[in-house]
Amino acid sequence: MVLEDIKTEATGAFKTLSGAFTIQSVFRYLLEGLAIAIAAFVIPSRKTDPFAVLIAAVASALALLLLDLFSPKAGEAGRLGAGFSVGYNLIANPANKLPFM
Repeated sequence: MVLEDIKTEATGAFKTLSGAFTIQSVFRYLLEGLAIAIAAFVIPSRKTDPFAVLIAAVASALALLLLDLFSPKAGEAGRLGAGFSVGYNLIANPANKLPFM
């Protein structure tokens, strides 16, 4: 009886995971990781290690994938919060010499 329960749970988890990995979703997470990598490479004023940028991009793409998989509302909130914080830091920091300021 216990083995049947485990088999049922494992089958349900596999179906959930296999449904999450479509071509469109993989492309979306790769695109989000690329956007984060570009931001991590361009925004800091000091030189950033490309390997560290790659690790940050992969980690953030996987984090967004897991958030979307297990809690879609948290994934949306994470994206919104990240966008607001990057935008606020660009605008509110007087050290940034932006062309429109």
